[in-house]
Amino acid sequence: MKKIEIKINKTEILEKVSLSSAYLGYKAENAETLYDRISTIEADKPLLGEFWTEMCGIMTEKFREFIVNVEKEETGMNLTLELSNAYDDALTPSVKDNLVAAIVTGICGRWFRFTFPEKSEEWLNESGELIGSAMKKLCYRKKPVRGGKG
Repeated sequence: MKKIEIKINKTEILEKVSLSSAYLGYKAENAETLYDRISTIEADKPLLGEFWTEMCGIMTEKFREFIVNVEKEETGMNLTLELSNAYDDALTPSVKDNLVAAIVTGICGRWFRFTFPEKSEEWLNESGELIGSAMKKLCYRKKPVRGGKG
């Protein structure tokens, strides 16, 4: 079996949540009122931290068949996954990108339940699709290669 490690930085995630919510508020039709309502501020960090914890739990549950170790620290989460020997290592950066995006959209979706309910389900669904994409990559097997001619 092959092991891979994926490190996810909490500060990076929360910065992306802040950028995503601000961008959505700025680009919306009624941006003058929506921006202030949905963009995150320093006082929102405890609630966003709760959403981070929820998403870490979801990631652990969704990928439990592969997980051999989870280290959750104040600074982030480290996942050690055990995969088939036929897993394509070239997919690992893309898997990490999917997981980061899934956590960001999942946190945004939870945040939008309070601040922009009409967009909440859309973001939560996107998070689920990103988790599914990561799962497909983790299950992908490279085709066996025969030894070359001498």
